[in-house]
Amino acid sequence: MTLRKTLIALLLCTPLAAPAENLFVVAGQSGNDSFNTHFNDAEEATEFFADSSLTDFLPSYDDGTGAGGITTASAASFLLDFRGLPMNLSFDSASPTLNLNIGSLGIHQHFEGATRRESVDLFVEWMKENQDGNLDRIMAALAEVSPVDPIAGNPASLMNQMIDDVAADSMFVDSSEMNSFTDQGKDSENRIGLGLDYARYDTDRGNQDQYRLPLSYTVRFDGNPDRQLMLKLPVTYTTVDGARSYALPFSAILRWPVNPNWTLTPAVTYGITGSEELGSGGKVYSYFLTSSYVIRLDSMDLTIGNMAGRSETLETDIGDYSFEPELKNTVLRNGVLLSMPTDWLGGGNRLEFFLVNTTMSGSDLYLDKYNVVGASFGPRRSQIGKANEYNFGFKYLFSSDIKAYTLNVKYWF
Repeated sequence: MTLRKTLIALLLCTPLAAPAENLFVVAGQSGNDSFNTHFNDAEEATEFFADSSLTDFLPSYDDGTGAGGITTASAASFLLDFRGLPMNLSFDSASPTLNLNIGSLGIHQHFEGATRRESVDLFVEWMKENQDGNLDRIMAALAEVSPVDPIAGNPASLMNQMIDDVAADSMFVDSSEMNSFTDQGKDSENRIGLGLDYARYDTDRGNQDQYRLPLSYTVRFDGNPDRQLMLKLPVTYTTVDGARSYALPFSAILRWPVNPNWTLTPAVTYGITGSEELGSGGKVYSYFLTSSYVIRLDSMDLTIGNMAGRSETLETDIGDYSFEPELKNTVLRNGVLLSMPTDWLGGGNRLEFFLVNTTMSGSDLYLDKYNVVGASFGPRRSQIGKANEYNFGFKYLFSSDIKAYTLNVKYWF
């Protein structure tokens, strides 16, 4: 049984189980009182156990700060659903010690402060440290159980967006003009590309809205303009339930036509992401090799794209903290694209329809397989990066757990 299935079973079986549609859910019980509430900030959720407003949810709860001191403190138990990872916490009666149990990861800790407030502060600090590799294991588990993890495990994560960035400029490449390299009229200037992408991801932790500003610079080689080195830096901002995350992935993509119908494209990528509200951050690097083969039909072209590569997390240092979730995945992406000429907007453009499957294997992820169908409108792909051109596109992603749609527009000049 995978970790994800185990955690879901635990949540369903526990009497403190709380709704899963929020980022951070806290369910609690003390005496005859019980409650559940939710947060969109990791630190607020972890500090809640010592908040003075706790008595608003548990009227009979005594935190030991009254005249009777800690000897009158109530026993209390809590379930913190941390973006899909359940953490059980409790106070024994007449004790300031906070007990933590993350059974699925074999983590058992006791935080012994002079007061319950101090014990919770120790717990919050522990969540940021990497004692005995606990933060490594928590980060890796979140990539498996959370549909909104910013590092990996879902289509909006840094790891998956880096895959998309490479595939967008390598899977369906048309080098049909390779046999006209000697044409002196061919434009061989380098090109700058700008774009705007919007995506909405429907998950059981809420809807993710992602905005990307793809920036690119295309270097074209003298004597062979169809050989191109593309440098891409899509600035990315994502929000879910009010929690924000940021990502900055960089890609270097080398298009290398083998013949007019076949192009090979090696690529390397590196990216960093972080979110204070989600309590996460990390670095990822990847490398890929993509093959794009065009079959010429009477009135249209059929392109077969195949991509294989490797994507891994790197050690991340944030202030005094250092962690490495050690996520390592092999990536396979395969797809087909049908391209046909159209007279829209003056002619000379192409209308395209595509279907792509992505499969990832290795470290356990929340989502390791998904499909995308889409359409785009713009110039023939052999012209992209060679002249002032534009492209519009729509994509729909579907899988067992996540649905999404993406709108994008790009311009090269």
